[in-house]
Amino acid sequence: MKKIIFALSIALIGSYTAATAQNYTKLSATECYNLCIAEKSNPNFIIIDIRTADEYKAGHIANALQIDYYQTDAFYAYISKLDKNKKYLIYCASAGRSGAAVAEFKKRNYNFADMIELDGGLNNWKNKGYPTTTEITAVNWGFNITAITLSPNPCKESFSISCEENFTLQIIDIIGTTVFFKSYEKGVATVSTSFATTGIYQVMIKTNNSFNISKLMIE
Repeated sequence: MKKIIFALSIALIGSYTAATAQNYTKLSATECYNLCIAEKSNPNFIIIDIRTADEYKAGHIANALQIDYYQTDAFYAYISKLDKNKKYLIYCASAGRSGAAVAEFKKRNYNFADMIELDGGLNNWKNKGYPTTTEITAVNWGFNITAITLSPNPCKESFSISCEENFTLQIIDIIGTTVFFKSYEKGVATVSTSFATTGIYQVMIKTNNSFNISKLMIE
């Protein structure tokens, strides 16, 4: 009998630990603004804008990364690979998408140690008079500036890039680490994916006059 009680106690403790491992909070615009100031120099504090690329381009919180909530498969593939021990601030326009996303994170047991949602979204942030920017964050997602051809996407062993100017190619993983960097002559370049594992990456292509930021999925 004692053994049964002990086993049940251990099971309950394990269940409680799993349930409390997830830490999701919703903060007001003022609290989030103060948080952004306090965490400005913290590399483990990451702001995620889950609106569309066009919404992001029109104005966003400084240093926010962008991943489109409506690109469902890519969105959850991206989120699932984030370091769950870092601190995140997530927002959309009015908290509809962010609320739905957070609810799904809980269902999928992503177990974020500190995930904060901006209550009322960017609309509330702007209504309070807090600043936004149109500057592109060094690690952003899916905002195209100059047209290029990147195929196939998704890819497996390699992919090709077509560009009409000499260019440098930089590939960045979801936590902001450069995993590939090389210069190419204009034309078509074939790039092996041997440097990477399965996942979603940011592809940055720079020429003398412009640059492009795209996303690439490696299967």
